[in-house]
Amino acid sequence: MAFKWKNKDLNLSLELGKFMAIHKLDHSILITDLLGVSDDCQVFVTNSVTYSYQYKTNFVLCCGFDTRDLPVFSLILNIFIYDKRAFFIVQQYNTVDYNNHLHSFEIKSNNAFDVLDIKSLYCPMPMERHQCHNSTTWFVTPRYLIL
Repeated sequence: MAFKWKNKDLNLSLELGKFMAIHKLDHSILITDLLGVSDDCQVFVTNSVTYSYQYKTNFVLCCGFDTRDLPVFSLILNIFIYDKRAFFIVQQYNTVDYNNHLHSFEIKSNNAFDVLDIKSLYCPMPMERHQCHNSTTWFVTPRYLIL
């Protein structure tokens, strides 16, 4: 069962979730700083949200480009709704290089975290990360051209 939240600015479809106080979420300080609310404030936490595209935890987003013109990626750790707006808590990744053989970008976590508003994504199409067999290296293979 999914809920539909609609207003004139945003149309979201949500999977089931629950209301939680912000202080119970990882990286709560990032959320309270962005929203300007106390950590006792309640947000709706879900594993999936649809806003033109379906976004799930562990999906990857392209968040721009680095100084070498390689895409910068972030991994969705949590999805939450506040004031009828969807946000992602993400772990940022550095792009090591492009692997021509795999047609994929090799990525490595830089242990930095951020909160992104669904309405301000650089590239709205989500992707998935994967590993080759018996490897600890992560790759992102876009299904489309990233501009």
